[in-house]
Amino acid sequence: MTNDPVNYVRQGALIASALIMIQQTEILCPKVSQFRQLYSKVINDKHDDVMAKFGAILAQGILDAGGHNVTISLQSRTGHTHMPSVVGVLVFTQFWFWFPLSHFLSLAFTPTCVIGLNKDLKVQCFQVFIDDTPLLQTPAQTESNLSDFEVA
Repeated sequence: MTNDPVNYVRQGALIASALIMIQQTEILCPKVSQFRQLYSKVINDKHDDVMAKFGAILAQGILDAGGHNVTISLQSRTGHTHMPSVVGVLVFTQFWFWFPLSHFLSLAFTPTCVIGLNKDLKVQCFQVFIDDTPLLQTPAQTESNLSDFEVA
């Protein structure tokens, strides 16, 4: 579907692929690097449609959301439906009508990192030992070629 001739289908496919792979790394799922390359190709292609580019930009932002420390969750930690998350995803699905509605997806983001606070909400000094470091490695930053842009 990412090669579909209809632009809004390509846009939806790019965004959906990022929603599926939001918590994956290149070690866990090797296809993540292929999708990252696809997003970069669509964004940098001058002849690609604006809708597909917008989908690729959103997809890349979803994959990198929260510094790779968030996921999309519609439930609270106790297992109950988290209504702000549900509303955020519901309104996000209407971004085709008005692009600023895409910001509502952030209501569904839930942190997956370790946050250490005491009862006074002060940051504690502690160490966490993780034996499998390549598995949790942060992907490299996306580089852009600024020489392609003209200054008006």
